[in-house]
Amino acid sequence: MRPLIFVSIASYRDYMCPLTVSTILTRAVYPGRVRIVVIQQNVKGIGDTECDMPEEGDCEEHPEDVICRHKEQVDLYRMEAGTATGPVTARAVGSRFYHGERYALQIDAHLEFRKGWDEDIIGQHRRTGNDMAVLTTYLSDVVGTFDREGEVKRKTIPIMCESKFVKERIGDFMHHQSQPELPPPIPGTSILSVYFAAGFSFSSGKFVQDVPYDHNLPMTFQGEEISVGVRGWTWGYDFYTPARSICYHYYTATEGSKRKHVHMFWENR
Repeated sequence: MRPLIFVSIASYRDYMCPLTVSTILTRAVYPGRVRIVVIQQNVKGIGDTECDMPEEGDCEEHPEDVICRHKEQVDLYRMEAGTATGPVTARAVGSRFYHGERYALQIDAHLEFRKGWDEDIIGQHRRTGNDMAVLTTYLSDVVGTFDREGEVKRKTIPIMCESKFVKERIGDFMHHQSQPELPPPIPGTSILSVYFAAGFSFSSGKFVQDVPYDHNLPMTFQGEEISVGVRGWTWGYDFYTPARSICYHYYTATEGSKRKHVHMFWENR
């Protein structure tokens, strides 16, 4: 039996969420091994995108769509966007849907996956020889990554190694910076790191239980990754930059990106 992957997605009014879910399923070698949970925070009645529907239309109109064909594998937990208090709360809710799957993948709702990503990332995790390994990094940009046939042409990986303290009104916070894109130092080998990235994290499923998100941190954005990283380290987990990226991020500030005019949870203030 192939090991199952629990995929947790926190989505705040994110119109790219169906693309993320779709590429998870279409580009997996074994889509049946994937169980997706989306914490969807939308405003009712104004046309916010549903994460468990095709990018256009619905499953009655497009029963052949990959999301519709795998509907039983996508759990959608709906929250009213007006009550959203940030990614920490949403990820805490998502973790409650973990049902003992062998592996856990936590991601953002605006990613595009490469072909064969599921076999690739499981193989990378196994090659660390460390069941307490967490493969995690800030992801490379989608723009400039795929060729016309959908194959990845990027030869670099994001090496997560830069952080600094920034001043906020209530104190100083450690903040991870954009990471350098470099060729893999040792091809095929994941690199030990010291940082946790909330937008991409692949681990054994036990990590979800050992290092749970704290649902008592409303409106927290800066500090999420430091909290999980420190607690994960004290539990004995080791963080690694993946040897090869399996998915890529749509950034709003990049020229040519599809991602524009995004909503952020702090609009609820």
